[in-house]
Amino acid sequence: PLGLKWDCVNYSCAYDAVITCMYNICQDHAPKWSARLKTIGVHVEPLGTGFEAVVNKTRSLETVRDQLRTILSISNPTTFPMGPVYTYIDKLTDALFGDSFWGVDTV
Repeated sequence: PLGLKWDCVNYSCAYDAVITCMYNICQDHAPKWSARLKTIGVHVEPLGTGFEAVVNKTRSLETVRDQLRTILSISNPTTFPMGPVYTYIDKLTDALFGDSFWGVDTV
């Protein structure tokens, strides 16, 4: 799939954008990024496992997204609300990658 199906019950715009980009990067450069995802952060590691399950056709990208969203919402329901409420993409990327500068890497 090129991206995720938007969840109109639990607005998923920010999650869809970030996960679509990450998934496509990981697929285009699988060997390098599969290992790297497991070291970036506590919330990114499950995405690596989830992406592997998507490739193996045992999970959908929407399920991976929803699992991440649930984890983040439990840890901080104000910043990562459920329902028809938007999530700030910068808050999501900070939760996933931290607020440090990652720089540029040639893949």
